Amino acid sequence: MLGLGNLGQAALWTIGLLPYVDTGAATLVLQDTDVAEFGNLPIQILTKPSWIGLKKTRSAAAWAESLGFRTTIIEQRFSDNSTRAATEPGLAIVGVDNLPARRAAVGANFDLVIDAGLGASATEVFDIRIHAFPGARTADRAWPVSDPPQERPLNAGLKRLMEDGRINKCGAVTIGDRSVGVPSTAVAAAAIQVAQACRAVADGRYCDLVDTTLVDCRRTSTHEFSLERAGSIPSVECRRP
Repeated sequence: MLGLGNLGQAALWTIGLLPYVDTGAATLVLQDTDVAEFGNLPIQILTKPSWIGLKKTRSAAAWAESLGFRTTIIEQRFSDNSTRAATEPGLAIVGVDNLPARRAAVGANFDLVIDAGLGASATEVFDIRIHAFPGARTADRAWPVSDPPQERPLNAGLKRLMEDGRINKCGAVTIGDRSVGVPSTAVAAAAIQVAQACRAVADGRYCDLVDTTLVDCRRTSTHEFSLERAGSIPSVECRRP
């Protein structure tokens, strides 16, 4: 699991809900460099006051171990020099907010990389995009290099949520070039992300692209991929919620 912020904690929490016969048979490798801060409390689903000031990897590992999982922690940045060894887990669940690490994960010798991303501006705070590799797209095509988007003003709905105290500005906008979303969006993204991992383990099929928004799930589009056939399946447009 690469990243233990908003997306990563949502994915870890979702994995904890899966009906394992024996959680002790599963080993989770948790990689992150950050220390939990007070501002994480309303945004990151697992963070609690006792985590503040501690490395997220250690607190997340303790949480996972309380459910019976075995854990390994890595507290260094994932980069182009990071490579998965043959004895390490082959499935990477990625939830980070910087493109270099996401691209590096794709080329790091994992059998399957499933990456979740949220919208990068206030008007896209409920948008979700899942990429999986191998797939029909390369990392360069999935995340082309471009100029950073200009911050746009909050829409009326988000302004009302802020005025009512239901979210703060950290949950609605991009801060320091990092995409920050409300917890419900991260949980929805994690559910899709983990579901595709389960499908891949079960029969080698998964969606290598899921593009949706919680504003209107009928706008969801997906593209399926089959490892067994080493080729893609025609896109499926979802018209129902």
